[in-house]
Amino acid sequence: MKHIYSYLIVFLIALVSYIGGLLTPVSSHSKMEPEARAKESVLDLLAYPAAASFRNMTYHSFRSDSHGREIGFYCGEVFGFENELPYGFKRFFVRTLKHSNGDIDISIPMAEKIDDMLSQDEFDSLWETRCVTKK
Repeated sequence: MKHIYSYLIVFLIALVSYIGGLLTPVSSHSKMEPEARAKESVLDLLAYPAAASFRNMTYHSFRSDSHGREIGFYCGEVFGFENELPYGFKRFFVRTLKHSNGDIDISIPMAEKIDDMLSQDEFDSLWETRCVTKK
């Protein structure tokens, strides 16, 4: 029974850390364009950021909060390497918060099979709600 509680506590800590990461702005006052800042945040996850390339990067407006700030997501794919071997293009998304004064907060990125913070099913579900345009 003690092992179950230990695993439950570890799971809850990981869940709170994940939610905190999504809600925590990494930087808010930068002269860089939001897309470039989102790319920079994804590069921080990679083993060989200098060799990375991006494709299919798009912005998806998600909703506005009660303060009139726009919550959105930059979604795309990044090609990277691990242990000097290419692992192909992997999907990622980065939450943004656009303030009415023009400031934009960029959150910690989530990447498929790169940071291992989410299972594949969890990532697929979040990708579907944040990055897939409904027709």
